[in-house]
Amino acid sequence: MHILATTSASLDDLAEPIDLRQTPADVVALSFTDSDLAGLAAAWKADAARLPSMRLAALRDLRHPM
Repeated sequence: MHILATTSASLDDLAEPIDLRQTPADVVALSFTDSDLAGLAAAWKADAARLPSMRLAALRDLRHPM
């Protein structure tokens, strides 16, 4: 069974680029879905001492100006 999305987002939805103000990390994970980011965060926290540093960002919050 699929859950229908109630909102949609694309890279062009934002008027201006924003700075997420995150510190640098060894790995950056990007996704449009919050569930992907939440799953990655939970998996990373389970073994954070042995894993490289990681930052997560929602693609809907980013924009690359052309």
